[in-house]
This record gives sequence, structure tokens and C-alpha cells, in this order.
Amino acid sequence: MKIRKFQPEDYDTIKKMTLDSFDGVSIDQQLEKQFGLINHKNWQWRLAKQVEQDVNNDPDGIFVMIDDGQIIGWISSLIDHETKIGHVPHMAVRKHEQGKGIGRQLIMHVMNLFRKNGMSHVQIETLVQNEAANALYQSIGFQDIANKIYYAMELNNLESDPDGGHKEEV
Repeated sequence: MKIRKFQPEDYDTIKKMTLDSFDGVSIDQQLEKQFGLINHKNWQWRLAKQVEQDVNNDPDGIFVMIDDGQIIGWISSLIDHETKIGHVPHMAVRKHEQGKGIGRQLIMHVMNLFRKNGMSHVQIETLVQNEAANALYQSIGFQDIANKIYYAMELNNLESDPDGGHKEEV
């Protein structure tokens, strides 16, 4: 197994891998369960857009794990030189390869990259229901620092006077 930089021809593989491995632990999937398709787009389409944004934002910050000529995992990373905080927006490992330390190796790879680039901290996030990711991050030494609640509503359910009758004075 080896880790190498992302190449454009890896895109379709990492997109499919992400869709497969995020099934059950995607915010977008939870949104769809609550409201159904949004604007005729499913959760997989929205998640694929996020992968596309990672690739467009910083392809040099994306790494893939190769085993036997096949991509078995990938990770995206962002370096913020101003805050000195490295970010991990996405990581995915093929379902049948999970639990073999691939995610740990990918995280350690980008943490070393962050150190080399002067970062003092690393930030990563996951959903509470993603038990595997939570266990992995805690085993590496990440600390739970905050919990975020995601709210959503359909705008066509919004009252015609959303500010409750308060008029803005001019």
C-alpha cells in the first residue's frame, strides 16, 4: 500500500467511493430522509458536488491510498496559513477495506503534511451516528470540542411574515 497525490483520472473513483462509504452517515442523506428529493436532486448528487469542490479548491491537498493498483481510500486537506489550522473536509475508504487502518494512515499522512507546513492544529468533523469515524478520531487523539445541530425546513412552509410582525424601521 502507498499514498500518492490525487490525479485527475482518480476523480470518478473517489466520488463513487465517497457515495458508497457515506451511505448512512451523510447530512445530505438525512436531509433527503426528512424532506425527500430537493430540487429534483438526491443526496448522492449533493455529496458528489462536495467532492468536486474539494478537487477544484485544492487538488494538491488530496491524497489517495493505492493497493494492488486500486484506490482503496482518499482524503482531502486544506491548509490555512493564516490561522495555522489544517482541515480535513472529506475522507472515504472502500467499504470492504474499512477497519484495516487505511483511514488512520491517510489522516497521519495529512497531519504530517500539516506539521511540515507550520500548522499547529488539525480540525476534522463527523456526525454522531458515524461511530466508526468517531472511534478512529478519538483513538488518534482528537478531542470532541463541540457538537453541531443541523436544522432544515422547506421555505414554502415559511410564514408570509417571517419576522413575526416586526417591521424594520427606516
